[in-house]
Amino acid sequence: MLARTPDAPPGVKGISLFLTSKFELKDDGSLGPRNDFRPGSIEHKLGIHGSPTCVMLYEGAKAELVGQQGQGLAHMFVMMNAARLQVGVEGVGIAERAFQQALAYAQDRRQGRAVWSDEQPAPIWGHPDVRRMLTLSKAKIEAARGICLTTGVLADLARLADTEEERAAAKARQELLTPIAKAWSTDVGVEVASLGVQVHGGMGFIEETGAAQHYRDARIAPIYEGTNGIQAADLVGRKVRSNGGETMRALCAEMALTAQVLSEGAGSRARRPSAGAGRGGSGTGHRLASLGRQSAGARGLGPVPQAGRRRDRRLDPGPPGAGG
Repeated sequence: MLARTPDAPPGVKGISLFLTSKFELKDDGSLGPRNDFRPGSIEHKLGIHGSPTCVMLYEGAKAELVGQQGQGLAHMFVMMNAARLQVGVEGVGIAERAFQQALAYAQDRRQGRAVWSDEQPAPIWGHPDVRRMLTLSKAKIEAARGICLTTGVLADLARLADTEEERAAAKARQELLTPIAKAWSTDVGVEVASLGVQVHGGMGFIEETGAAQHYRDARIAPIYEGTNGIQAADLVGRKVRSNGGETMRALCAEMALTAQVLSEGAGSRARRPSAGAGRGGSGTGHRLASLGRQSAGARGLGPVPQAGRRRDRRLDPGPPGAGG
């Protein structure tokens, strides 16, 4: 609990962190009487009804100081910095669930004629706008998941990497990506949940389908643990400029290198359509992984493992004319 002591100065410097136990503790460690705090009312929220919250009344309650007096916000931010990434993952999770439900509905719901075949009525998955919404959702989910997982790996490396240089580099990159992982991933959660309602059409506005619940549940995530506007201010005001901007420049250089290699690979495939058609690939992926490892090594982040190839068939309807 955050509260002020009677002689606390005004502003954030007067806020301290306290622990209020359910029962008072006696000097010998035994349990005393019930502490005097209670719920005042249940909050009626837009979503996340499975996680009830309430207004708490601490009139006359006894509490124990945690940490230093006047450092309540600083102590609380230790928790909040970790929670920001966790809320970003929450956005990814809600988006993934909304996408899966919308995709299943689009493959089952039949209406009109698909542009890919003469089937009528055809699954609405065959309508270009529905397919656009689902593929856009999938692409953004994969990107948000990648940002969150990368940030999580960097958090581990910041504690467990072999050298101090590697730990410092990972910590700097983690701090840069954390507000992005939180803000962008939760915005994606809301956007994908909204697209899920749209895919359902009028049924998406009906509670029994569940699409509306995803939208309501997703809406809290851009507010949790510092609104996304606060994350943007933190990113621009502090994280981008930290370390003299070197961390941001290194990230931009790595992104430019990745875009260049992908562009060259796409051009090579366009010139030689049959090249790399086998399971082993054209070698572009190996080259990208190699350059990624070199770039990471130059930043002191150590080797980057090469991920195995995986084909996600959830958006693979087969050749045109195959229906839903």
